[in-house]
Amino acid sequence: MKRRKSREAAFILLFENSFRNEDPEEIISAALESELFDFGESDKDSTVIFADAEDIFKGVWEKKDELDRIIEGYSDKRQFGRIPKASVAILEIAIYESLYNDLVPVNAAINEAVLLAKKFAMEPDVQFINGVLGTFSSDLAKKEKSE
Repeated sequence: MKRRKSREAAFILLFENSFRNEDPEEIISAALESELFDFGESDKDSTVIFADAEDIFKGVWEKKDELDRIIEGYSDKRQFGRIPKASVAILEIAIYESLYNDLVPVNAAINEAVLLAKKFAMEPDVQFINGVLGTFSSDLAKKEKSE
């Protein structure tokens, strides 16, 4: 459950950054100042949740160009610029975790992305996200088998 809250917080930071396009530290600082996050947990647990969210956010931010190229490559039905910012942020998190976090199985990253989409995106976008990540996952599995 804590990991889910971390992903949600990272999503919010990425979504905010898609409008402000500032340095990650500025986005994080602004979020902390606004007291945007109340995880309903103890202070210790909230600190851990937010630290994980920061790691995801900063990791996605560092790999953004690569992640967006991957999303664009798997987006058959929509041009990248036409994908809603919320959907892009969700896809970035899932692909980032699939490629760069050995502790998160690809299927878990996809499942969590679909849950985020159900909470923050419109129904057609949920289906779009699931489709993009399904194809990405399939290709990733083929690539891993061939190596």
